Amino acid sequence: MGSIRQRLNKRVSDAVRSSKIFEPFLIARRQRLVNQARKEMEGKTFTYGNISLPYFYHVYNSTYGSERAIEISIGKHFIETHDDVLEIGNVLSHYIPVSHPIVDKYERAPGVRNEDVVDIKDRHRNIISISTLEHVGWDEDGKDHTKFLMALNNLKSLVDGGTLLFTVPWGYNPSVDEFIKSFPGKMTLYYRDGREWKAGNLEDIKDKTVGSKYPNANAVAVIEIQAPAT
Repeated sequence: MGSIRQRLNKRVSDAVRSSKIFEPFLIARRQRLVNQARKEMEGKTFTYGNISLPYFYHVYNSTYGSERAIEISIGKHFIETHDDVLEIGNVLSHYIPVSHPIVDKYERAPGVRNEDVVDIKDRHRNIISISTLEHVGWDEDGKDHTKFLMALNNLKSLVDGGTLLFTVPWGYNPSVDEFIKSFPGKMTLYYRDGREWKAGNLEDIKDKTVGSKYPNANAVAVIEIQAPAT
């Protein structure tokens, strides 16, 4: 996905990161880009539901040039306004302090439980997942096209009287795209326009696949599913 130039740049960047030799210079560069983004976007917000949220910029993972600029802001708002939260995929802790439990099949880190999302059995009032579910099945050995829905159905069954909120990129995993096309519930679609992210519809995002114009996601779905208490 993405242009040949984008793929080449990514390979070079990955090689540089893995060498660690230039890491101090890369961190300094990312900090300059963070400061530049904050200056350019000062006072600007994006709308999520009926509220306005600030864009989120951080040195880690270059949020100034990715969907993390809105995802982390939405995630931060969610954990600040909901109790008993379980996070699927260790994402938020890289950007903000968290105290909720986290399940991540692959990442080894303090406070992170390594378990496959389809095997989780403990119930929580609320569950959040930031750009993680699109990898389930799709980026695993065997490429199981059914596993995304298996994971989603399992998570829905674990929410106890609260909300399952998850974000996924458009144009990465075909099973996710088909779900987005037919989902009838509460969903906000965003597409990237420069540094800004604008709310739109399926027509607005149809050509904005991962890496199509900008690196990373060019459109993101934010989905909320409510579950009754048991």
